[in-house]
Amino acid sequence: SGQHVQQGQLLAQINPGVLQGQLQGALSALNLAKHTHTRMQKLLQTHVISHQDYERTNNTYLNAIAQVRTLQAQLRQTEIRAPFSGQLGIVHVQVGDVITPGRDFARLEDHHALWVDFAIPQSQINIRHHIHGLFVYDKNPMQRVKATWVADDATLNATTRQLHVRARIQNNAHRFLPGSFVMVQVDVGAPKTYIHIPQYAVEYTAQGSMVY
Repeated sequence: SGQHVQQGQLLAQINPGVLQGQLQGALSALNLAKHTHTRMQKLLQTHVISHQDYERTNNTYLNAIAQVRTLQAQLRQTEIRAPFSGQLGIVHVQVGDVITPGRDFARLEDHHALWVDFAIPQSQINIRHHIHGLFVYDKNPMQRVKATWVADDATLNATTRQLHVRARIQNNAHRFLPGSFVMVQVDVGAPKTYIHIPQYAVEYTAQGSMVY
């Protein structure tokens, strides 16, 4: 728990004893089939055996190869390896536990680069075409971190009428942790001045909206 692991590092393995025994038997059968295949190949060249006998031996050899590869693949499926380098969280299983499909083993996070998910209202979705800068901070706006706009969703949220957006930040100093609440600052140019009016002062008519 809590260790830094490298991509491909073995984290845990389901008891492979039965498969390892089957693999040893399959390797022995493959070795015998290979020698028989080589011998029959030489006999075929001297016309001592028929093509039918050779094909039978060749099929046995190919089946032995397939059996070994199948068992090797099954053995790999008993291993849990790190899909990428990162920090391992708390491990939820112990040696000797019975593992069932879907059970949590541990979380693996790469803290060097993080996704930042946020939303912008429907009325402001066009700002994504005029962004001058995108920044993320947690407490102090003066310690903001530059972010890169990665992608936005294909549709608006039907309930909130907001657009889901994803950005990426470099987190080499490990300042942020996955799951943290952060503030997102979107720079779209020089600030503009707006006049705030109460909603009841707006009258909507067929000719347009009027303010009193």
